[in-house]
Amino acid sequence: MPSFADTATLRWMGDISPYAVLLVDGDGAIRQANAKAGTLFGYGAEEMVGLSIETLVPEGDRQRHGELRETYLAAPRERPMGAGRELQALHRSGEVIPVEIALVPVDVAGTRMVMVSAIDLSVRKALEAQLHHQANHDPLTGLVNRYHFEELLAREIERGQRYGGGFALIMLDIDHFKAVNDTYGHLEGDKVLRRFAEELTGKIRAADTLARWGGEEFMLLLPGTDIAGARALAEAIRVAVNGCRMPVPGQVTVSLGVTGYRNGESVWGLLKRVDEALYAAKLAGRDQVVVL
Repeated sequence: MPSFADTATLRWMGDISPYAVLLVDGDGAIRQANAKAGTLFGYGAEEMVGLSIETLVPEGDRQRHGELRETYLAAPRERPMGAGRELQALHRSGEVIPVEIALVPVDVAGTRMVMVSAIDLSVRKALEAQLHHQANHDPLTGLVNRYHFEELLAREIERGQRYGGGFALIMLDIDHFKAVNDTYGHLEGDKVLRRFAEELTGKIRAADTLARWGGEEFMLLLPGTDIAGARALAEAIRVAVNGCRMPVPGQVTVSLGVTGYRNGESVWGLLKRVDEALYAAKLAGRDQVVVL
């Protein structure tokens, strides 16, 4: 454990550090704070001196944080809090901010204290969330993409196998969509896809998942829905699309295949059957709902 005769050297270390740095005594009182700590938490550095470290912790975490701090001071080398731990911190404004902290026990004139360094993770977290969204969503419609839909479908099957209960699947295809692109151009075709996605989104529950499967095909996952319920929804969607005002002249129609999960079947077995149901709807003349 580093030992110091007074806090002057620690103050100098905090001033040159690229991180927010706090010196905290055994009672949880902040004894020193550098300018970066003031910026991070919304205080002047001198204002922070004397505050409890719990002031910088969301209210629901304060008791647990105090217990961890006491344990850490008693046996700092045995605690996993020492480096790279992500926590929630509290800005003066009341905003909760994600931070990564590292703790170093220090001895100052015979008194054990903890030097805390912290870095704001807000920008990194926002970027991670943005990248995650981009990886799992279709850029044109904003819907879940095929890759992520398959993951969600696999989870729903696992849930059904483990806990019982069923769900239904609807596969949708805009009829004669190639003619829309050929006649009006791909930019207008993209507008039709976006409008179609908006219309469908307004017809489903928050628990349902709508995905762009590819091209003009879409997929709808309906947890806790039986075949009768899925058939009724598919018919309601078909009628709504018939009456929907689209960005191009003329009527746009949709074909729909419907199926329900059967206990023990795989993702691919379920997808194959719903695809066959959609194909049957196309063969039947389009603008149809077929259930298999």
